[in-house]
Amino acid sequence: MSFKLASAINPEGPVGAGIDSLLVQDGNIVTYASGVNFNQDWELEGIRTLGYHGDRDFKSLGYTANVTIETFVLRGKDIPGALLTPGWQWDGSCNINKVGLFDFVIMDLHTLEVLNTLIGVKLGNEDVQFPSRGLNTKNTQWRAMRILPGLQSS
Repeated sequence: MSFKLASAINPEGPVGAGIDSLLVQDGNIVTYASGVNFNQDWELEGIRTLGYHGDRDFKSLGYTANVTIETFVLRGKDIPGALLTPGWQWDGSCNINKVGLFDFVIMDLHTLEVLNTLIGVKLGNEDVQFPSRGLNTKNTQWRAMRILPGLQSS
């Protein structure tokens, strides 16, 4: 029995780190992003039949993808690297339904390989924190139509 060691191919191994990742929103790097999480739900329904205890198989009846992007609250307007978030505007108008869908890409900082592509993403929720001791942060929750893996990720 022989084993291949990951260190023989890549001395750092196959595991990446957030510090080695970039978030890109519609072609613009989100330089103030501090974290990205996503989950996908294939909405599986168990196939149950008479005379059999439990599920015989599963069938997907839908798909839901959720994304959380963590950023900092920035002072100023139109700051390069800021996450674009639709919603209430300073004049009291709301553009959440007027703004189209965004696309995001998560990339490896050093090789620029695409790790994941988030397609058709729309803002659903914002959570802003102003702690008495700490940095001001904003966590945003988004819905995505699809999340695709990169060619070089698993």
